[in-house]
Amino acid sequence: MTKDLVTTLGLHGLRHTPIVLELVDMSRVKPEGVLEAIVITIASWRYLIDCLILQPKSNLVGHPLILGRP
Repeated sequence: MTKDLVTTLGLHGLRHTPIVLELVDMSRVKPEGVLEAIVITIASWRYLIDCLILQPKSNLVGHPLILGRP
């Protein structure tokens, strides 16, 4: 999730994380932080997720999310 989207949604509780992500192009990105236990609803099922907050170098269109698992 981008930092701009966090601000737009009014989410709080951004915590520091020591994680460094290595992307497909072999570049490394340090997240701004992590939001823990965010509730999302998909087809009437509720899930708790943790979101890494990234600040992209260029403006992205839409609301991009990188989905994955630990």
